[in-house]
Amino acid sequence: MKSLSRPFVPLKTSFSPPCRRFTQEAQANIGLEVADKFVRYSDMGDTTSSVNFPNVSIPFTDKSHRLLHIHQNVPGVLSQVNASFADAGINITAQSMMTRGDVGYLVMDVDDNDSAKALERLRSVPQTIKVRVLFDCTILNNPKIKPLVMSGFILSFSA
Repeated sequence: MKSLSRPFVPLKTSFSPPCRRFTQEAQANIGLEVADKFVRYSDMGDTTSSVNFPNVSIPFTDKSHRLLHIHQNVPGVLSQVNASFADAGINITAQSMMTRGDVGYLVMDVDDNDSAKALERLRSVPQTIKVRVLFDCTILNNPKIKPLVMSGFILSFSA
């Protein structure tokens, strides 16, 4: 019969792999991920993988301005926005909306010459909580303007 040999382990021994380096690396990666999500929200309106806000992400469209509309989650808000824009002749080039609980989040791109009119129309929606024009999409799609990127973050733009 074969005997199994086991190493002797004193009772007061604790097993912990040499993970201090990995823990610091993991914390750094978490910090980068959180910062990346914050930048994606502040610069693009992207709320992907948010735990307490509706998840929305849309790609850039040329010659457009991005608008963010946070509103009360009640039936008919999206149709009200779209009808208002149609009445004003505002062209929506991209649009995505999600809701979570009592809050709805609408991200849309409109033709660049319609953004002021669109902002005014969104502000007039009674269920509006917050609305703003985020940016001019043509800046990010312009090949003459190169973003300075570090670890996936857009730091600034250079011509």
